[in-house]
Amino acid sequence: DKLNELPPMVKRLICNGRMEGQPTCDDNYKWSCTKKMRKKNITCTCPGVRKRSGWHMGFKRHNLDAHYMSLPIVEMLLEGLSELVATGKDPKTLFQELQKEEDEEFEGFLSVPIEEKFGERVMERFGELGDELDTWFKGPSLCRTSLLPSMTRYLGLAMNSDKVGGSARCEDVEYETGIFFDRENGVYNYTDGTPPEGEMSIVAPNDFRDCWPLKVCSEVVMPDYKDWFYGNWTNGPVSITFPNEKEREYYGYEPGKFKGILGLVSTIFTETAGKKQFDFEYNSWHKYVNAKVNGKPVTKWKTFNRMAILEGADGIYWEPSGNNDYTFEFSPKEEMKGGRLANDLHFRLQGFVLY
Repeated sequence: DKLNELPPMVKRLICNGRMEGQPTCDDNYKWSCTKKMRKKNITCTCPGVRKRSGWHMGFKRHNLDAHYMSLPIVEMLLEGLSELVATGKDPKTLFQELQKEEDEEFEGFLSVPIEEKFGERVMERFGELGDELDTWFKGPSLCRTSLLPSMTRYLGLAMNSDKVGGSARCEDVEYETGIFFDRENGVYNYTDGTPPEGEMSIVAPNDFRDCWPLKVCSEVVMPDYKDWFYGNWTNGPVSITFPNEKEREYYGYEPGKFKGILGLVSTIFTETAGKKQFDFEYNSWHKYVNAKVNGKPVTKWKTFNRMAILEGADGIYWEPSGNNDYTFEFSPKEEMKGGRLANDLHFRLQGFVLY
């Protein structure tokens, strides 16, 4: 009876001195378990969930840690609300005063020199891109990512889609998922159509998705997916335009606010099979990829923290098109080391940034 009085995330968190690990409680209550544990007929809420480790074996520990972090924040929020009520001021006046205070603090942040805030060691990492420190840290930016979870995907912004959804079980997903891939010997193969030639499409590797049948696991097991933009350049260049119509509308896009600095974000991991590589590392794009922005060639790729800032004849500043957007065009250079053709390799990106 006392056990049933405990909060859900504390109940059966520790069994026989182990936190969400073996041995389990006598009644086998556990959120997830390994293949070895399943062979011993240990039952779980959801079997074989990936991305666990010795310091966070399951859902209860994550939930408990989240409560630790959120409790003081909620307490401060409630205290702040109590103080505001005690002033006796009407909501409109309070809002105006708080907005003014926030604006003043933000202006104070913007007025402090970046070098003073971060120090020389941090500044050195920017190298020749250090002339735009205020842009990187204080200026406006617009970002498109292929990763999940992200609102750019859930709201259809990244794919200019009307499909809208959120984190859900595989069969209940309503947002645009992209084109599914399966991996065989380290290489991804199309299983649900092929990215159209000449376009960059979002592709979704199936092996990152845990789609258990409802009777086996009723939870949203893992909503974190490392999807990417994939360019099908089999028979010619690929292109993609940024920002698209959905992004313009959602963000209230005003081209005059931006300097026209463009960044490409690389994927986190390369695609390899044994010692053979099937895509390009971001720091080798300049060797094997031809790029254009609105028809003008990219002459240099300035890489920093897995992102490449594009440079052309006018430096790192690009003029938008007549439609106030930027169309990227990518094509493979003829040959790599060892006589291998560049178009044999995949061109993958994880995002685009406009500063």
